[in-house]
Amino acid sequence: MEVIQPMTEDDKRTLRADTRIFILLSLAFMVAVLLVLILIPTAIVLLIGKDLDHGYFFRACSVIFCFCLPLFYYLWKGFLKYLDIRSGKKLSITSNSFEIVKKKKDSIKLRLHDSKRSFEVDEDIVPSIDPRKPIRLEIAPISKHLLFISHGDKNLLIRD
Repeated sequence: MEVIQPMTEDDKRTLRADTRIFILLSLAFMVAVLLVLILIPTAIVLLIGKDLDHGYFFRACSVIFCFCLPLFYYLWKGFLKYLDIRSGKKLSITSNSFEIVKKKKDSIKLRLHDSKRSFEVDEDIVPSIDPRKPIRLEIAPISKHLLFISHGDKNLLIRD
């Protein structure tokens, strides 16, 4: 059963923290790429006394764009979390039939049979999940970020 509910302050705080981490790491990566690929080589060339080649800045900007393509993916994920915070809604799903599927080496998915959805979970919480009991999940609807997973009222995502 799927129900749309208003987001609590704890949910918003979780999404804000993730968004801040994404933005800060992205900006730090961008500054590092800018320093290493543009400013330092330009300063060395100018200190030696040579002129910059024709098209130098175009080539440099092309290289920076190629290095920053993964950055755009992470910024997009952060933007989707921001949209979830702005909407203030979360999707609560309760399911009686689900299974834990191990894909590849590091990926463990929780697959719900009712709604044909699957969510990636940490391997730390897998021993706490009982397949015989109904499970309740709360997710952010736009970014699909898992906010809450439980058999009752205790959030298994929060480590004690």
